[in-house]
Parts: sequence; C-alpha cells; structure tokens
Amino acid sequence: MEMKLNLTDAKRAAARTRDPMRALHRRGVRGRHAFVAALALLGLSWLVRLFSGRDGAGSVPERLGHMLGEAAPMLMLVGLGLERRE
Repeated sequence: MEMKLNLTDAKRAAARTRDPMRALHRRGVRGRHAFVAALALLGLSWLVRLFSGRDGAGSVPERLGHMLGEAAPMLMLVGLGLERRE
C-alpha cells in the first residue's frame, strides 16, 4: 500500500483541527492579557499566603495559595503562545 502526500488534504485537515491559541486570538485575547493575569495570580497567591495565618500545613488558604501560584506559569505559557500568534 502506497501513501501519497497530498498538500490540499493536509491543509484541509489542519483547518479542521482545534487550536486553542487561535480561538483565543480570534476572540481578542492577546499575550499581554495572559501575562497580566499571571502577574495578578502571583500577587493574589502571595497575599493569600501572607494573610492566611498559621493554621498549619494543609489548611484551605494555604492550598488556595498553592493552587493560584501553580496556575500562573500556565498563563505565562499561554501568553507566549499568543505572542507567537501575534
């Protein structure tokens, strides 16, 4: 069985695939928006951990601070992807 490389089929398949960066860019989200959101999450994480008190390991505010702090790098990567699209 021989496979032929057909450029029009490849372009058609690429147009049908879902690209989240493309969808965000079409809706008006830019890279700087994602970077600002990441910076805001880092600041919010820092404030939550600062004002959470010393309830001990595993408390709800501490877990919230960790969750917010771990979401910031993901938003930075989204910002990089969006900047490549711009």
